[in-house]
Amino acid sequence: MPEDLAKGRALWVAKVVAGRRYGANPGEAREARAEREQPAPAEEGYRSIGGNEQTGPMFDREIVDRMGPEFYHDVFHPAIERAVRDGQRYEDIRDSIRRDWK
Repeated sequence: MPEDLAKGRALWVAKVVAGRRYGANPGEAREARAEREQPAPAEEGYRSIGGNEQTGPMFDREIVDRMGPEFYHDVFHPAIERAVRDGQRYEDIRDSIRRDWK
């Protein structure tokens, strides 16, 4: 998958999960639920939330800039990359990766 599309998908997933956990505005929650209930689209194209396509540049603004580019590139991304390379699932790593971040 191209990097830009992968970033868009990651942002979409993060927002869908956050919407479930913390509650999104009702329109976004309905849209996210409707998208989850549909068959998964082909690997092409961006997914939308609230009528906004979730893109690579949006990921950079909303995730990387919020974490801080240095932290994202030097700490977070390498930790996720190692975990994926080691075959760990997201649920297995989310808490263990954050444990030492203070």
